[in-house]
Amino acid sequence: MALRTEPETWTIRVATDGDGPAIGRLFAAAQYPDYGVDWSALGIGKWWIVAERDGQVVGATQVILSKPFAYLGEIVIARDERSETAGEFGELAQRLFATAFAMVRASGADIVRGWVHSSRGGMGSLLERYGGHATPGTFLLYWKQLAWRD
Repeated sequence: MALRTEPETWTIRVATDGDGPAIGRLFAAAQYPDYGVDWSALGIGKWWIVAERDGQVVGATQVILSKPFAYLGEIVIARDERSETAGEFGELAQRLFATAFAMVRASGADIVRGWVHSSRGGMGSLLERYGGHATPGTFLLYWKQLAWRD
């Protein structure tokens, strides 16, 4: 199986409710627990951004914008979209995270947080690159006090 490396062919956008089942399939393929979520339920889409290639959802991350706290959730990437040279999940995960972080900044949130199971370090390592900190435990709380004031 060849890994794809053409990031310019990805489209990153805010999810719609119609994307819910595709996000659920990404969770299942990655063997992430989904706790019995009904991925076809109304309202699922408004909490996610997705990456598409050729009309197919190939990556997603959860983004909840509020004040004073914003939240970034798990990043799920289709296996054939991962890159061995750009970290655990590759360039696509980094692009999704950068997009999510830009959305957080635009929202005016003061602190960004995210819970990640300790066995899944991808989101945490990305947040650490942006200056985030972790509180250890079974679930790691990653947080960053945001110092932007325009």
